[in-house]
Amino acid sequence: MQRGIVYGLAILCLGCFSVSRAGNLEKKMQRLIEKLKTDLKDDCSSIRDEVANLRDDVSNLRDGECADRDNIFELKESLVELRDLLKELPCDNNVSEQSATEDCNRQSDGVQRILPKIGKPFLARCEAGWLIIGHRYDGSVDFNKVWESYKLGFGKVWKEHFIGFENILSVLQQKEYKARFDLTTWENETKYAEYQIFDFNDRKDKYRISIGGYNGTAGDAMQDANHNQFSTKDSRNDNFGGSCILSFGGPYWYGACLGAGGSIFGMYSKSPKCPSISSCLTWQEWPKKLPGVDHNGDYSFKEVKFKIRPI
Repeated sequence: MQRGIVYGLAILCLGCFSVSRAGNLEKKMQRLIEKLKTDLKDDCSSIRDEVANLRDDVSNLRDGECADRDNIFELKESLVELRDLLKELPCDNNVSEQSATEDCNRQSDGVQRILPKIGKPFLARCEAGWLIIGHRYDGSVDFNKVWESYKLGFGKVWKEHFIGFENILSVLQQKEYKARFDLTTWENETKYAEYQIFDFNDRKDKYRISIGGYNGTAGDAMQDANHNQFSTKDSRNDNFGGSCILSFGGPYWYGACLGAGGSIFGMYSKSPKCPSISSCLTWQEWPKKLPGVDHNGDYSFKEVKFKIRPI
């Protein structure tokens, strides 16, 4: 009996010990599970961060590819322009003076190397014997530039451009030239104004213009410019204390500050309506009322060419 009691107590103690160990084991398991949960949460957060970083890298890569594609596209356009220009240039245009010409008289259409008797050689576009000194047609070049730009020229001769007063003067010193303006409306009507008298004084006299002897179909819009000095936003030479260009916003031979009667130098508007009177590509003496405006000075032309050729 005593032995049975002893066995019973031993079994009871063993059961209590087993229960105690099981409780400790359960607590340890619970702590381990909690730790695994915490570690898993941290890992998930890290994975999400890595995924977000990967998405940013992919986005940046795509942006870089787009930029590269844009750069490649611009490069292709430039190469096409260069190819077209090389087609128009004389074959011997790099050094030989024999390949150059003093103006566009009797020259084929396209870009030619002009070598005046006095002055430096320059490139210009020839068209039916006319030397184009300025061309506007799409607004890709801002013409509201400083004095130095007008002195030397700007733009590309096969696009919108002005060849520069110094280049024009070097040509005009060779012989007598006439000038012509070709103007095209947004309704695709083209008229011209031709002037048998055309000359500039030098830069000391601010490129004062002499222009007269009009004939043509567009009307004489340059009469008010005759004998006036040229003005830009940084060199104001009108007869009203330099206020004209501030009022009308574009380079011109301003006199009595009545606006630019006819100019290729004003703002290019993408429509016939000029935001401010006489500040766009204007030709106020157009022989009939231009459509969509109250006054012809409110109209902005689609295209203007300014060119010269020997008389």
